[in-house]
Amino acid sequence: MRQTLLKCPFNLDGRTVAAPVDDRAVVDFVEQVVLRAFDLGADTLRHPTRGRQSPARARQVAMYLLHVRLGVTLSTCARAFGRDRTTAAHACRRVEDMRENHRLDVRLNSLEAAIDRWAALRRPRIGDRRRRGGAR
Repeated sequence: MRQTLLKCPFNLDGRTVAAPVDDRAVVDFVEQVVLRAFDLGADTLRHPTRGRQSPARARQVAMYLLHVRLGVTLSTCARAFGRDRTTAAHACRRVEDMRENHRLDVRLNSLEAAIDRWAALRRPRIGDRRRRGGAR
């Protein structure tokens, strides 16, 4: 995966501010959270074949969280797990449909809360901005 910077939205005093976030760090964090929530092994989500239902569903949830919660593009979500962009779009639709299941909805709410807390910790503080144009 390329080391590019994504615009990850953070809410500051009621307004959304875009802060650059390393896409590898975002994908790795979401992958680890989903693996723990679904009690799966380390390379399960990146397996080249579809696999059993549980890993496939966990992969769909990871792509959904990356795209919907963190604003990662569908192409980047798909590339992170060795899939096509249309597969990531399908995953987002499937997870939205599955939210009607109360148990899965509760699990997704807790995953979203964990991601929100992580994103808030990574938010740059106002005094931490680097100066442009060199030292003066």
